[in-house]
Amino acid sequence: MKIDVHGIHKNFGTKPVLRGIDLRVAQGEVVAVIGPSGSGKSTLLRCLNLLETPDSGTIRIGDASVDAARIGRREAARLRSKTAMVFQSYNLFRNRTVLQNVSDSITLRRRASRTEAERTGRELLERVGIVDEVVRQYPATLSGGQAQRVSIARALAVEPEAVLFDEPTSALDPELVGEVLSVIRDLADQDTTMVIVTHEMGFAAEVADRVVFMDEGRVVEEGPARDLIGNPRHARTRQFLGQLGDRTVAEPRKPRGIGELDELYLESMVAG
Repeated sequence: MKIDVHGIHKNFGTKPVLRGIDLRVAQGEVVAVIGPSGSGKSTLLRCLNLLETPDSGTIRIGDASVDAARIGRREAARLRSKTAMVFQSYNLFRNRTVLQNVSDSITLRRRASRTEAERTGRELLERVGIVDEVVRQYPATLSGGQAQRVSIARALAVEPEAVLFDEPTSALDPELVGEVLSVIRDLADQDTTMVIVTHEMGFAAEVADRVVFMDEGRVVEEGPARDLIGNPRHARTRQFLGQLGDRTVAEPRKPRGIGELDELYLESMVAG
């Protein structure tokens, strides 16, 4: 297993948010995590890279593992190095160009020369559909779709064993959603291991190998994507999907601002 999570519990104060989560993701598998707001989806994702520290449970990604009861700094850094995260609010470094956002991590994490890093950075940006004339621009000049594609290229630059997506289209206008989903679809075709928290049910059914439905901090149901979305077994899953009706693209919402932990995580992605 590329990712193996067992018995994860997480409280915020006295409020339980995750109540004993088990999750396994195989090499090259795409798992979509769905559920209502407040079900713990994003918290689970943030526990995988220790942006949130679980209260109990174990996490293994590749050959790195931690036990929440005794997480040391070295173990935490090793686990984080196995993943890269794409945030809903892009979280690009505003004082760095598009190319620098991608190439800086290549320079530092791979110990590459600047020339090599810029060449690889341009290749990654081209891979996600960012044209050459954009690479010298700063994030403030980009559309939401462009910014999110740059953040995906930056995530790929550190050569992670798994890429984590936290509602990557929720801050986008509907007409920009397709260009980001297309990039993720291409990654899935290339057997990239991914965990995607999403509200795009049609996309999840098309791209994910497996869907996990969460509610009130628990995994209620999981199974092959098309089976679960098309014919859920659990009454709560049926209720949730029934409330969505035919709507597969939600209205964009204002993204959460970058927090201190997110900023530290992004710096660690670049610096290693």
